[in-house]
Amino acid sequence: MEINFIRTEELIEKVISNPNKWIEAKLRFGNISATHFLIFSNEKLFDEGIDGEKREISSADFIKHYRTSFWQIDNIV
Repeated sequence: MEINFIRTEELIEKVISNPNKWIEAKLRFGNISATHFLIFSNEKLFDEGIDGEKREISSADFIKHYRTSFWQIDNIV
C-alpha cells in the first residue's frame, strides 16, 4: 500500500476546499507522527492537536509554522 505525504500548503488547500468538514491528518516526523484535526469554517481555520489543544489560526500562520512539514491525510468527515 502506497502512502502519500503532502506538504503543508497542499494540506491547507485540501482543508479550504472542503469547508465544514473535519480533516484528520498526521504530522510526520520520520517514524513519529502527531494527529491533527483541521476544519475550515466561516473563513476561519481551526486546529486541534493530539494533545487536545484547540486553536484558531490563519492559513498563512499555519503554513509558516509548519513550512517544512509533511502530512498524511487519514480521514475527511
